[in-house]
Amino acid sequence: MRIMTRLLRIALAGLLVLWTVGAAAAGPAADHVHESIDAVLKILADPDLKTSPKTVERRRAIRTVANELFDFAELSRRSLATHWAART
Repeated sequence: MRIMTRLLRIALAGLLVLWTVGAAAAGPAADHVHESIDAVLKILADPDLKTSPKTVERRRAIRTVANELFDFAELSRRSLATHWAART
């Protein structure tokens, strides 16, 4: 019984350490992603942009937020890896 209690305490301590490290590692990158998500949600919630004639404007605004968040050229380069040079 003592061994089980000791193992349980060690496991809980390990989980606590892993949980706090994961939360601390988020930092500024996670904040930037959350800001971008909030910006997109604000665009989607805007009643002026919900009308059908404003669809292009709404998509353009969302695309602007996505372009600020993602480096599409770098994503393409990394996804193609060794094939990048042959494709460009």
